[in-house]
Amino acid sequence: MYKDKELKELLELVDGHESLTFQSQLYLHDELNARGLNNEGSALDSTIAKTSADIDNFHFLKDLGFKLEDVGNSFIITRTTNAILTDLSAMILGLLLSLYGFVKLLSITVFAPESEGDFSLNSVMMIVIYGVMILIGIRFLNGVKRFFDFLGFELSKTEKQITLKKRFDLKLEKRLVEASSLQLDTYKGRMALKLNGHELLDSNVNDIIQKMTIESLYNKLRS
Repeated sequence: MYKDKELKELLELVDGHESLTFQSQLYLHDELNARGLNNEGSALDSTIAKTSADIDNFHFLKDLGFKLEDVGNSFIITRTTNAILTDLSAMILGLLLSLYGFVKLLSITVFAPESEGDFSLNSVMMIVIYGVMILIGIRFLNGVKRFFDFLGFELSKTEKQITLKKRFDLKLEKRLVEASSLQLDTYKGRMALKLNGHELLDSNVNDIIQKMTIESLYNKLRS
């Protein structure tokens, strides 16, 4: 990524490394090492080390809508309050958009006064706008499934066993989980932690912090 950069350009990037993504910081670090320019304990090294520690401590798990709490020699993973509120907000907004768009669409296409005659260009444009509004509302309503799927969700591990509480067909079930039944699956730009084919958490595979967080969690569960 930085192989074609001149030394001066690399040093300028080092000075402003905090504005770079974590992925770019890693590339810059590797390029400096390849040229024998990186000093151990540099500000860039410290930033990378801090982010790596935050990943291992699951600080970024909240970006996926979950949190991990250590309880003695065990830990438990649950949904964050923000994630639950986000799903609820999306459901309400989706419902309002869909209903509003549907009612306005009916008022134009079905209940429009006959004296107005054929649709004008303005009417056609409004039909398109309200139609798009309905589609956007329906997409927001996808949060309904996620909300109910993870209502009461808990994934915990003690020294002896892994326990999962999750809704399957709306029924909240508690299951003992074999570590060997956990899988990491990559598809369509996503990385998902799965249990016997059932998705538990997923991340954007192109976001290295999310990807490393999922991988770190997978290793922690299987260790």
